[in-house]
Amino acid sequence: MKTTGIILIVFGAIALLGSLIGGSNPIGGLFFLFLGIFLVQRAKQKKEDAEKKRKWENIDDNH
Repeated sequence: MKTTGIILIVFGAIALLGSLIGGSNPIGGLFFLFLGIFLVQRAKQKKEDAEKKRKWENIDDNH
């Protein structure tokens, strides 16, 4: 998900820049930019949750 998010951020930024230079509607570029940011944030959150779960399971194993 993180890789896809980064690709969408780059694609969205390029599309946004192109639409602003060309004078057209920037909605498509903004959509892909925000979708990419969302996917990167979600991947980061899932990684943090997995780390918390792993730490919690290790605490239970030690007692």
